[in-house]
Amino acid sequence: DADKAFDSAAYGSGELSSLALGLHALLERSRAVRQGAERKAQETLAEAECRLARLQLLNRIGRLALMPQDLEAFVGQVVRMLAGSYHHVAFFWLAEDGRTLTLEAAARADRPSPLERMETVEVDRRSVVGMAVYLGRTFLENDIRQERFLQSKITLPTSGAELTVPVRVAGRVVAALDLQSEQARDFREEDLEALE
Repeated sequence: DADKAFDSAAYGSGELSSLALGLHALLERSRAVRQGAERKAQETLAEAECRLARLQLLNRIGRLALMPQDLEAFVGQVVRMLAGSYHHVAFFWLAEDGRTLTLEAAARADRPSPLERMETVEVDRRSVVGMAVYLGRTFLENDIRQERFLQSKITLPTSGAELTVPVRVAGRVVAALDLQSEQARDFREEDLEALE
C-alpha cells in the first residue's frame, strides 16, 4: 500500500508529487551511502585481520630466532613461514666483495618458487633487492608493474609490490630479505617497521 501511495503521489502533480520524488531520491542516496559504508567496513576489517596475522607471524619468527639452531635451517623456516602471508619471499646472502647477492631460500604461498637456489642479483640500482643493499636501507616499490627499470629476474610477473629489507650483523649488511605481494600498494608503514 505504501508503494501504491508513493506511486500515486509521485506521478501526480503539484507539491506533493515533488516532495514524494525528493523523498524517494533521498532514500535511494541513503541506501547507497549505507551500502558503501558497510562494504568499506568489511574491507577495513579484512585488511586489519590480514595485518594482525602478519604481525603475529613476525612475533612467531622472533621467538623462533631465540631458539638455538642451524642458520641455514632457520633461514629456510623463516622464508617458508613468511610465504604463508606474502606472494613470494626470498632470502639472499651478500658476497664478501659486496657486489652480488646469492639466493639462499625462496618460497611462495601456493606453489614452489620459480627461482633457483644460488641465483644471483647485482648490488646496483636496477632491482629492488639490489637497490636496498646498495642504499643500505629498506627499499619499497609499492607498484612494481609501473617501474620496469626496477623489475629483475627475481621479480615475479604476478607481483604488484616488492619490499626488500637489508639484514645487518654488527651494523654491516650481510643479507637481504625480499617480499613480494600480488597487490599493488599492499605494503604499509607498519609492515616496513615490523619487518625491519
